[in-house]
Amino acid sequence: MFRHGKRGIALLCALFCALLCLSGPGAALAAQPQATATVRVGFPILPGFSEKTADGEYTGYTYEYLQEIAKYTGWEYEFVEVEGDIDTSLTKLLDMLAAGEIDLMGGMLRSEQTEALYDFPEYSAGTSFAVLTVRADDSRFSESDYSALSNIRVGAQATAKRRIQHFKSFCAANSIDAQVVTYQGEETWLRALESGEVDALLEGDTAVDSGRRIIARFAESPHYFATTKGNTAIISGLNTGLAKIREVDFHYDTQLYEKYFGDNDDPTLFLSQEERDYIASCGTLRAVYPAGWDPLHHQEKGVFTGVSATLLEQICRETGLSLDYREVGSYQEGVEMVQSGEADILIGAPPNAEAATEAGLTLTQSYLPLQRILVRGNATDPGKENRAACLRGYPVTDELAGQELVWYDTPGACLQAVERGDVDSFVTNSYLLQQYLQNRSYRNLVYSPLDDSSAGLCLALRRPADTTLLTVLSKAIGSISERERQDAVFQNTLTTQPKISLMGLLYAYPLQSVLAVVALFAVVLGLVIFFVRTKIRHQQRLVLDGQRYRTIAELSDEFLFEYDVRADALTVSDKFAKAFGCDLVIPHYRERAKELFPELVGWDEQVAKQAFDLNQKSVQAEIRCPLADGSSAWFSLLRICLYDEEGHPLYCIGKLRNIEKERAERDFLLHRSQTDGLTGLYNRSTCEREVLRLLDALQPGETAAFFLLDLDRFKSVNDRFGHQMGDDILVELARCMESSFAGGVLGRLGGDEFIACLPGQSAAAAAQLAEAFCRRLVERCEDRHAGISASVGIAIARPGDTFEELYHRSDKALYQAKAEGGNTFSLDS
Repeated sequence: MFRHGKRGIALLCALFCALLCLSGPGAALAAQPQATATVRVGFPILPGFSEKTADGEYTGYTYEYLQEIAKYTGWEYEFVEVEGDIDTSLTKLLDMLAAGEIDLMGGMLRSEQTEALYDFPEYSAGTSFAVLTVRADDSRFSESDYSALSNIRVGAQATAKRRIQHFKSFCAANSIDAQVVTYQGEETWLRALESGEVDALLEGDTAVDSGRRIIARFAESPHYFATTKGNTAIISGLNTGLAKIREVDFHYDTQLYEKYFGDNDDPTLFLSQEERDYIASCGTLRAVYPAGWDPLHHQEKGVFTGVSATLLEQICRETGLSLDYREVGSYQEGVEMVQSGEADILIGAPPNAEAATEAGLTLTQSYLPLQRILVRGNATDPGKENRAACLRGYPVTDELAGQELVWYDTPGACLQAVERGDVDSFVTNSYLLQQYLQNRSYRNLVYSPLDDSSAGLCLALRRPADTTLLTVLSKAIGSISERERQDAVFQNTLTTQPKISLMGLLYAYPLQSVLAVVALFAVVLGLVIFFVRTKIRHQQRLVLDGQRYRTIAELSDEFLFEYDVRADALTVSDKFAKAFGCDLVIPHYRERAKELFPELVGWDEQVAKQAFDLNQKSVQAEIRCPLADGSSAWFSLLRICLYDEEGHPLYCIGKLRNIEKERAERDFLLHRSQTDGLTGLYNRSTCEREVLRLLDALQPGETAAFFLLDLDRFKSVNDRFGHQMGDDILVELARCMESSFAGGVLGRLGGDEFIACLPGQSAAAAAQLAEAFCRRLVERCEDRHAGISASVGIAIARPGDTFEELYHRSDKALYQAKAEGGNTFSLDS
């Protein structure tokens, strides 16, 4: 992340303006370089964006993006650096790019001025935002709480005129009365915030220092790679690489932005002064939890422990809340205590809002996701369960609908009922099941995972809830990172050992016990036999427990692995070995890694280094891995390193989880939410947002054409030929728009009303496009014998225009075209 004096993308844009004033036409007409296998890249040192490590290795947003492009172009890079401060080096590199002394630079804004000096690819390489920041310890403001921004004093650098204009538009849209104070020079600007002269700073999102936090984001702007004017080979390669990256992962630039400039890996808890005052005055809150939920929450030697305990301890530490914990006999008892006011918080409630409302409870968001497991007796055929075990007070799941319900107090009692055959089924979660299988021998159970991504654990308050307490708890839960959740799980599950009771030993070895009592002379021999057999049985049980745990893992989408640091051996689960085509145990792993997993090791140099970096306790990432069958899939990687008492690494334990379906569903839902179901064009909300983004990118002197299209006499077509033909004509119109207005924003506002918005179009050019569209539509629909035609209203957009203004102007022009008989266009004057 950029620090003081490092202005990243914003500084690149500012220097463009200076360069345009100093560079003459000769720079733009400089001879282009001969095409070579090595691309010369201008590399200014900008933290987070383009930088070098202490070992001299290149890294950063631009570097990683270029490596991704190289996968599809075969390019090799020569990174060119220039001595001097950041302003000097950037200016020199931009001159070199214009003269053809280097081939490529990143982080460039595309405008009429920059296009006169450089060539740009079709696709951008990411976006940046203008942001409002305050001191990290300033408790007066919180993110997205715009009501607190009234009369705020904002410091801005005098040269950031466009950013100031965006901020004023943001204030007008949100009814914020703000005072903007401008400063010459960065040091004076930063001192104004520290001294309290201003309340906030206006800056770019990639330049926010760790001593400040963001309270508002606006004015999204794309940035590009650029090359020397006329260098078609570089432009062709960029278009190919960028198009392939979008095809493989549409959100690649967003993920890369989060990696280098985001803060999602370390969410910060921020409480308002009102919330802090509440915490200081509320005293100790009473929290209850049901017994028998080990390792999630239970009592051990009179102390509340488990995964929930670890996470709640963190919540109390971060917020200052004080909780007094009490174990109760059942979940139902906990619900009743909260309902009656005997307790303030119930720990471990399921995220079922409807059931919580019926019980008089209000839920926080889930603090721990769960994998639900359906447990059946091995004599019960799937789908033929008649009796189900349920926890008293716990909501009945859909899988048990239609069965006779038998109520129990603890999960252990439910599992024993299934084991004995008293009931046919029980729904639990993988953590509880693993713990009970480890501590007790169950021989009559079979289990299968349930596909339910919404399962988890919440905190429950009495309804109606104290909104301040609910907000504090929800904020605290939201500040827990996925890594911290996984650490809590590993801490409370990996260290749990099987429980062996004295009665269990007596039941397991009655003959040895009798011999020890009856035959005194055989005591020594009996004890030796007893302990030897105990050890063997214990080892067998540990092996069986391991098999059970692996079985549960095989039933889920998890691929487990363990790396023994001292033995230099990698051990993987059966599912891992089958998926990636490797052995279960791989000795001398560090020497053989590239031989065994040439593609796997090359996921990403940064991720590959982190995965087995023994100095990092935990690593989490999303990666795309090739599989043994030749296909590939997306996985989430989680790896945790375990150390001895002296801090030396012993093991790296981790898992891969297949998230291909999740990503596909996410991309599908995003596409469906943005497009019109009939025509495939943008829907109204997406179209309006994309047009606003296009308008916001217009530079002084640039124009865009805004077309409003409407079918002539479309109602009569529906009345005469039916709605199916009407729908076919709407689809035909959409295809005609795609060929007539290629490269623009195309959308359907509703009914037979469509819009198109194309950048870089003059009034004359827009008129030609509209005329060609009207003619082409008549020709495409001529065989339908329905007299299909359309009218077009045109408005020319300039910097500062809004969507509503353009729509109103083009609508007036459309009305004029309709008045002229249709099948024509009219240009708003």
